[in-house]
Amino acid sequence: APGDFDYSQIDAVNAGTVGQHQIVAGDRICNVTVRDTTAPELLLQDVTIFLEQTANIRDFLVGAKDASGAVSTRMLTELTFGTAGQQTVVVEAEDCYGNVARAQAVLTIKVDEAPQILGLEDIVLKKYAVPNYAAGVTAVDDRDGAISFTVDTSKVQLDKAGTYFITYRAVDSAGQET
Repeated sequence: APGDFDYSQIDAVNAGTVGQHQIVAGDRICNVTVRDTTAPELLLQDVTIFLEQTANIRDFLVGAKDASGAVSTRMLTELTFGTAGQQTVVVEAEDCYGNVARAQAVLTIKVDEAPQILGLEDIVLKKYAVPNYAAGVTAVDDRDGAISFTVDTSKVQLDKAGTYFITYRAVDSAGQET
C-alpha cells in the first residue's frame, strides 16, 4: 500500500554507489541496479616544443577525472618528432566501467630562432652628450624570453661630429647570436 513505502530508500539508492540495491515495500522487494554511464571528464592543452625536443601524454593532459575515481588515459595518436609543423593529438580517457571520453590538442614543433633585438633607432646627439645606448632596447628569444645583450660603443667619438656605428649583441641559451 502507498502508506507502507519508505521513500528514504529511493534517496539511499540515489545517493548510493554503483551496484545492486534493494528497495523493500511491505512484502515486496525490488532490486535496483545502478550503473555508471557517464564518461570521464578529460581536459587537454596544446603543446609547443622545439625540433630537438619530444613530448608525451603528460605534457598534454591537464586533467582526467571521473566519479568512480579510477581513470586510465592513453594517447591514440603516434607522434612524430624532428620536423617543424603541427600535429593533431587525440587522447582517450576510460573509467573502470568502460565509459570513454576523447579530446584533441595540437602539438606544434618549431625551429629555434636566433634572438631579436628590438627598439633600435638612430641616435642624434650634440657633441659631448652621453646617451644611454640601451634605453628602449630589449633582446628577446623565442625559447628564453627576455635575454641580456651587450652594447659595443668603442668606435663612437662623442667629441667629434660624425656618423658612428654601435654594435648590439645578444646570444641565446642555444648559442645563437644576433
